[in-house]
Amino acid sequence: MSVKIIYKANTLKKDGSFLPSIAQQSLISQKDLLAYMAKDTALEVRDMRSTLESFEEALKFFLTKGFRIETPLGTFGLRARGTVRSEEDFFRPDEPSSGHDLALLFRPHAELKGYFNQHASIEYPDYAGPTGAKIKQVSNM
Repeated sequence: MSVKIIYKANTLKKDGSFLPSIAQQSLISQKDLLAYMAKDTALEVRDMRSTLESFEEALKFFLTKGFRIETPLGTFGLRARGTVRSEEDFFRPDEPSSGHDLALLFRPHAELKGYFNQHASIEYPDYAGPTGAKIKQVSNM
């Protein structure tokens, strides 16, 4: 299966240019992900689920204490977003009307991005076959 690219009009420049975008595939469920992870291992799906739940709890624990977390995939962290009127003002992400929030950041390791560069293939509109992919930048979701 290939990564399908679609082109959207560049509404910022309004010069007739287009921005490439990925046509999203259907969502993989946690159940399917865990089954794939357990394939060809001595572990059961319930073991994978327990490990993933423990990983989630560890992320929540350390991130809410202000730590960044290094994993084999990349680094997780939090970023404060919003503005305050002065240094005496308070950052209040717990108050929706404040306009403040904490954003979850993920920065993948170069090895992970490199894997996509080497193994992903791109299918272009009106193109007969896939070609090698090259990832230049990863955005936070």
